[in-house]
Amino acid sequence: MPTLDRIAATYGPKGLTVLTISQDNQGLKAAKPFFEKHPLPHLKGWADPENHLGFHYATGLLPTTVIYDAQGKEMVRVIGAMDWEGAEAKALIDAAIKS
Repeated sequence: MPTLDRIAATYGPKGLTVLTISQDNQGLKAAKPFFEKHPLPHLKGWADPENHLGFHYATGLLPTTVIYDAQGKEMVRVIGAMDWEGAEAKALIDAAIKS
């Protein structure tokens, strides 16, 4: 999550929005203590307690990351971990912002 916060801070002014979505069945109630304990000023917690997104994207795995371009077209879907500060991730983010 600190990595995502740094990405939001770096790329937010360029038009990137980072959404962190908890799929815990208790909703934000479950995620709130984490956000209180860890200062993540560039992230806002969202909740999907009924797992609508999980069903929509049909992955069944966390984390799942979806990058959309400026027109809302899905560009890439990453299931599982990824080095979001690495060259590959930066190239994906830059491509999404430029589109």
